[in-house]
Amino acid sequence: MEGQNLIILYRWAAGRKDRLVDLAKELLQLKVDLFASNSTEAILAIRDLNNTTPIVMTSVSDPIGNKLVASFARPGGNTTGVTLSSTDLATKRLGLLKDVVPNLSRVAVLVERDHPPTATMIKETQDAAGPMQIELQILEVRADQIRDAFKSMERARPDALIVQQTTTFNAYTKEIADLARGTRNQISVSKKQDFVRPSTSLT
Repeated sequence: MEGQNLIILYRWAAGRKDRLVDLAKELLQLKVDLFASNSTEAILAIRDLNNTTPIVMTSVSDPIGNKLVASFARPGGNTTGVTLSSTDLATKRLGLLKDVVPNLSRVAVLVERDHPPTATMIKETQDAAGPMQIELQILEVRADQIRDAFKSMERARPDALIVQQTTTFNAYTKEIADLARGTRNQISVSKKQDFVRPSTSLT
């Protein structure tokens, strides 16, 4: 029970990857018994400094591709845990969007540039979109480019939006939601003025 036989030390980088190494060093100095994180970058920072204390991944993508583990059957090293890496997830995301927006034909995908799992997510989403005849607008951005990405969406007029789950984007959840609502309204108005295709909103 926390506070009796368990102490949890929380550290939050607030989307700043440059802080991860210092936070990892700080926790190592505190001699913790186990590390846990859902951030690929955080786990990489901890692993590069430590090869003995156990590391638990709570929901990272592509642990093999990012060399966090050797394989699913025999992970090796001191890292284990749960992964979200699955081509089925990309298909299910697009399938859910089609249920919400029946005329779905164009989807914007907001992904983080230089994030280790990004290339895998893009490929999986592209592989899933082809058979479903969905056109993708891939937007690779850093944190300071999120607003510019939404301006591009207004011009491309997507029917829906998928946002990659990353530590950086999690820190900007409210801003992304507010921008999505604003872009949805702009796209809806533009499509009503076109009189070419049915009015749909950015989901």
